[in-house]
Amino acid sequence: MDTASAFAKFLERLPGWGVGAVGVLLVSASLCLYVVRVRRQAPSVLRESALLVSLALLLSGVCSPLVLVPTASAWRGRLGMTALVLAVTLLVYGTGRLFVAGIRAWSQKSEAIRSARGTLELIARITVLGVGAMIVMDAFHLSITPFLTTLGIGSLAVALALQETLANFFAGLYLAADRPIRIGDYVKLDNGDEGYVESIGWRSTRLRTLPNNTIILPNDRLAKSVITNFDLPSKRTSVLIRVSVSYVEDSRRVERILVEVGTQAVGKIDGLLGDPLPFVRFMPGFGAAALEFTLICQIAHHVDQFLVQHELRHRILERFRQEGIEIPLPESVIHVRQGQGALVESPMGADGNGSGRPGRAMAPAEASASAARPVG
Repeated sequence: MDTASAFAKFLERLPGWGVGAVGVLLVSASLCLYVVRVRRQAPSVLRESALLVSLALLLSGVCSPLVLVPTASAWRGRLGMTALVLAVTLLVYGTGRLFVAGIRAWSQKSEAIRSARGTLELIARITVLGVGAMIVMDAFHLSITPFLTTLGIGSLAVALALQETLANFFAGLYLAADRPIRIGDYVKLDNGDEGYVESIGWRSTRLRTLPNNTIILPNDRLAKSVITNFDLPSKRTSVLIRVSVSYVEDSRRVERILVEVGTQAVGKIDGLLGDPLPFVRFMPGFGAAALEFTLICQIAHHVDQFLVQHELRHRILERFRQEGIEIPLPESVIHVRQGQGALVESPMGADGNGSGRPGRAMAPAEASASAARPVG
């Protein structure tokens, strides 16, 4: 008779509790062998947790005959219950450490899990502890039905009392899973708040503004906001600079000068990119008092626009003065009608001609004040 057949007949002779005890012992022995073989390669937390779980299974296999076999000896029953409680304690502690270690390992690969790691670890610990408590209660022949009923009613009461807190909590999980924003992103909300995302907690999100202040936003409010993320899909963006010149200037010449100024500034201004090179569009075009152009440049990040606009405006003004290009000022023409006691004011273009639109009637007191104002 081979070994397999002998082992099968041995299991057939065992009662139900005996088969379960043998299975638990085999699983615990396998875990112990695994821990011994990978003790050098596996992380210390994984080795310790696996060892605790294997010891818990070993204890449960040992105490099964003491608890399940009917006996008149009281000390055997007490010893079995003590071993069972110890086994459940080791199992809960080891399983909790395994879950926490798994969440931490997962958080190193996923930024969404990393931002919600603390919350997930807390949920894992509470879940494992609750399951362990119910196992111990069932071992002592305590009905867990009232406990589950009380837990359900209590959960409903807590949910109603902490409605806003739970809304922020689940909104934080949504932000961690959907990832509309990430830590380090520069974002702007529909209410005007903007800044760098410093942290996404279980209740609130913190933004650090450019003046180095902190805005604390509840996650529920943030999840309902329209968010502009300047770092998605990439950090580089465009900056548009409006430039106005007089109607007497050559539009082609102005465009060429603006392109030269932008191209020469590439590499000299921090954050200004040269791929693609700066270019100009004759937009918005014909203004009320000037020809209006738009210089379009690529910058490395949204916050680089402040320095780039500052430097480019200086360079454009210096170049325009060298080339003799006029930047117009808004002007007004006042028409005086004899014998009607009213003045009519109409805007005047940069070339000295009125726009042709209807004027605005002015009272005499206002007319005297307007006459005293210089043109320009």
